[in-house]
Amino acid sequence: MSKKKNSFLSHFLMIGTGTILNMLIGLLTTPIITRVVGEDVYGQFSIFTMYVGIAEMILCMGLDQGIIRFYHEQDSIQYRRKLIRASCFIPIIATILTTLLAAVLSYCNIVQFEFDTIVIFLLGVCTLVQIMNRLNMVQLRSAYKTKDYSVIRV
Repeated sequence: MSKKKNSFLSHFLMIGTGTILNMLIGLLTTPIITRVVGEDVYGQFSIFTMYVGIAEMILCMGLDQGIIRFYHEQDSIQYRRKLIRASCFIPIIATILTTLLAAVLSYCNIVQFEFDTIVIFLLGVCTLVQIMNRLNMVQLRSAYKTKDYSVIRV
């Protein structure tokens, strides 16, 4: 029992250290970024980031939580690979289709978006990267690779 408790505490401390370092980096870099970058550009970046975050939440469809729930159901590597592939497939396809649909609607001037067509395409690419990052981070957490998880977060 003591070893299990010690292992839990070490994982907890490793993730906590990474989170604190991440917050400190953000605290130190935010004033610098706001001085270097103009207010209008920083505002556009914030809106872009907000749209990516919303799209990521919607297009993940909770499948990242499914990985967490079912990851330890079987100890087989084949089972875990199949689970991760199945959880990645739907969000990736949904992101690609949504991006293509939005880009075509914007390009043909059927729907007026806040951004140009190229920015909509970049929004889709960024969302796809964020979804992959989210699913990879969930997999690292589920596999108890807390050191790798903390290093990547920082």
